[in-house]
Amino acid sequence: MTNSKRTTLLILMVAVPVAVAVVLSRLAEFDPAPLPEHLLSRSPATLPPNVYDRFLKSAERVGEGFLVGPEDLAYDAETGFIYTGCSDGWIKRLYVADSADDKEKAKVENWAFTGGRPLGLSFGPDKQLIVADAYKVSIL
Repeated sequence: MTNSKRTTLLILMVAVPVAVAVVLSRLAEFDPAPLPEHLLSRSPATLPPNVYDRFLKSAERVGEGFLVGPEDLAYDAETGFIYTGCSDGWIKRLYVADSADDKEKAKVENWAFTGGRPLGLSFGPDKQLIVADAYKVSIL
């Protein structure tokens, strides 16, 4: 078989199925179902201010000044590390021993650079960190 016949055959094997798929398929409009009215009329759940104050008094700021736009976090209870995705593309790893106020024991490090915008983090079944990135797909 000559090169021109091979090229023609290859084009037919690729182009014809693509052309048939384009002809047979059509773009359907996306028409979402309307939300039920009873879900739209409820007021949001709120807690009394004294409950917020109690939670905030016991909270500690972690990584303040080292995290640029943190989005989500994943905590590894076995190692004590907290992972968070930041707007600068870095996944930061934080370690806090007993208190975030103890700067000697609290560490923040650039752990992995995605080159994108890591939005969500979760540990997979084998303890790999799965990252939902706005621009990339990564399993670290």
